[in-house]
Amino acid sequence: MRETSQRPATSKAGYFVGLGLIALAAVIVYDAANMQLPPNYAAYGPQIFPYLSSAALVAAGLFFLWQTAAGRPSAMREDTDRPEWKGVIAISAGLLAQVFLIEPLGFVISAALLFFCVAWGFNSRRHGRDAIVAILLSLATYLVFTKLLNLQLPPGLLKGVI
Repeated sequence: MRETSQRPATSKAGYFVGLGLIALAAVIVYDAANMQLPPNYAAYGPQIFPYLSSAALVAAGLFFLWQTAAGRPSAMREDTDRPEWKGVIAISAGLLAQVFLIEPLGFVISAALLFFCVAWGFNSRRHGRDAIVAILLSLATYLVFTKLLNLQLPPGLLKGVI
């Protein structure tokens, strides 16, 4: 039995993930700063989303670094030192499905499938709720981009419906 006063052994993977997220944020900021914009953009242009995404990536990276330095449990299962491969595979499958299905099925359906796979990969077992939330999130995202921001996403099977 392990004493409670001992700090658990920490994995160095948390440091790599945290630094990797911060490095990815730096690349996104660099690309956004070098974006060629027409002079007619007002205060908020297409650069705002990469900057917001980068801020979220930096926050997540700092959180990983802090959790790892504090010796908090990582994303590993407590009974083994192996990652939850089922979740990694589910999320990876969702990402691949998004890439290959976005044109034929459209953004709403392919993004809903991705959101559902992510929920399943994080061990959610409320499939009905997850499917409804996935559809609503992907539909809301589609409408914001196409109607409010006037950026076209592939409509796929829903062409003419939404």
